[in-house]
Amino acid sequence: MSTPILSISRRFFEKQSHLFEFKKTYVINPEDLYSSIESLFDDITYVCLREDQKNEACKNVSIINFLNSNLEKNSNVILILPKAKKLTEILLHWLSQQDLENIHIWVIGENDLGAKSFEKFAMQYDFQCQQLDNARRCRVFEMYPLKQTIKAFDLNNYAKTFEHQGKSLQTLPGVFSHGHIDKGTLTLLNYLQHNPQPITGKVLDFACGCGIIAQYCTQFSQDVSGLDTDYFAIFCAEQSNQLNQTHIQFFAQNSLAKKSSIQYDWIISNPPFHENKRTNYSITEQFITQSKSHLKPNGHLLIVVNDFLDYESTIKLSFNTIEVLYQSKGFKIIKASN
Repeated sequence: MSTPILSISRRFFEKQSHLFEFKKTYVINPEDLYSSIESLFDDITYVCLREDQKNEACKNVSIINFLNSNLEKNSNVILILPKAKKLTEILLHWLSQQDLENIHIWVIGENDLGAKSFEKFAMQYDFQCQQLDNARRCRVFEMYPLKQTIKAFDLNNYAKTFEHQGKSLQTLPGVFSHGHIDKGTLTLLNYLQHNPQPITGKVLDFACGCGIIAQYCTQFSQDVSGLDTDYFAIFCAEQSNQLNQTHIQFFAQNSLAKKSSIQYDWIISNPPFHENKRTNYSITEQFITQSKSHLKPNGHLLIVVNDFLDYESTIKLSFNTIEVLYQSKGFKIIKASN
């Protein structure tokens, strides 16, 4: 299926291919642009914000590793605007600190994800933009620096730390519930505090974010791990590990399928149902279906979800028993067992 970003990108690359004079190209936040770009350049590095953006056939680097490196001379940079404006700010700030002589930068984005106001936003970091295309509620800009921004870039300056039940959690822009505990997770942890469950053995926090559920579970088990597709989330979860002197293993993955040989006693989650600004129930439905085979005999799945979402139907297709432990104030907590 052709997305608006994919459509405008293809049109731009086809009509303006003469602009790309350098062979080396960085594509930041590539989404599904691989097939549109790979034939245009000899040397492409895809800078992925999430593990599910990776294409094993291509050269990939995580956003964390990218921000700890420098751009190669004589290269193109193509930035696809992310959903979080603060994340765009991080990328602009980092770019402003690079030596941008003989670096060409293009920005492509959807209007409702920041493209509409991007020219004014870029000026805050001394970049000037020229709009090159506008179609399907998307825009394409060429961007170049007016001067090098004096303010030094440090990713940690964008971090926020908060406390919950004696644990310190660090988050960055773009990470779910940046700077505070979200209502769903708070509902789950408050329930568990007053209604203890036998959470022992091997425990997984799926879609772990900054690792708050995993941190909670360390009081019951020494074998806790967390999984999230977002590289910033995994970075924050590992930072939270250091703050709390815990030893949780965190993995950058977008599904349980990539850990096919591992089984758990408990899989606990506040699972996502949004992708960018769009609702996507299939992420959690796939997770529930996969959970069955990743639980040991008598293992348990424990999730908190919005109470208007009917995940019970999906759970009943895979699990022997299901119980709604709690339902109030917009959330429900569901426990399923093998």
